[in-house]
Amino acid sequence: MTRRKSATARRREGMMSGTPTRALVMPLALSPDQHAMYSRLADLYNRVWGSAVSWYDANRTVNAVGAHKALYAGLRGRFPQLPSQFVCNALRDAAGAVR
Repeated sequence: MTRRKSATARRREGMMSGTPTRALVMPLALSPDQHAMYSRLADLYNRVWGSAVSWYDANRTVNAVGAHKALYAGLRGRFPQLPSQFVCNALRDAAGAVR
């Protein structure tokens, strides 16, 4: 009996082919106020991401759970304007970038 591959393994194999399974490009017309808000949000996200990358490098680890426990509360305190899910995503994205 052959063993069925996990969903993660199948997804990774699909990514290795280099052929995107789907792509959608939509223009986004922003007003100057919306653009300024998005720019501030992107800047905050980049600062959180950079802090996380520095922490991963200093601690020589890419353990996202450990980083979350060590950094989340401090980053939420330093960047209260950034929604919590953005902080979580930045920590996870930084771990992936360091790998």
